[in-house]
Amino acid sequence: MKAAFIQLQAALPKIGKDQTARVKTKTGADFSYTYASLPTILAAILPVLHKHGFALAQRIEKEHGETVLVTELIHENGVMHGGKYPLTDTGDIQDLGSAITYARRYALTALLGLAPDDDDDGAAAKKAPRAQANAEPIGPERAVKLHAILETELGIKAPTKYAAEVLGRPVKTLAELLEADAAKVHKAAVAMGETN
Repeated sequence: MKAAFIQLQAALPKIGKDQTARVKTKTGADFSYTYASLPTILAAILPVLHKHGFALAQRIEKEHGETVLVTELIHENGVMHGGKYPLTDTGDIQDLGSAITYARRYALTALLGLAPDDDDDGAAAKKAPRAQANAEPIGPERAVKLHAILETELGIKAPTKYAAEVLGRPVKTLAELLEADAAKVHKAAVAMGETN
């Protein structure tokens, strides 16, 4: 599958950004950023995936009490490669729907190694005041990275539960953690790994 995946990546088209998000921060500052919508990404990549013998599967599962999106790339020889993306589940079906769409987009581009145009989601967010950024949740993208580090690199089997234990308060999802909380959880996990 390695050779087939290399050929696939070489054939994947450049994906343009077709949507703009405008956000007002808690302090009233405005910023915007552009992104490639899920339909745009799928329209660009699915024909190429199929041409190279790949299929794409994405589904929702519950894991250790967390709702996660599972994304899998399946080759015609039966080999699968994929990953999991934790979702923020507030109990509101519209919020969950939005989180799923966002997660599908990011999980898919991460799995395939794509970066639509020059990804400016992070750059646009830097326009917001620095203090404000530290007072807002880390969000789904950073939560995925933290989850992967805690689980894969540091051996924490239930990262959300671990975060709640470290912080001494309930934590529904890693995406709700503030920057300082995320740093505290990471530091505690690293320290725990060094003592084991």
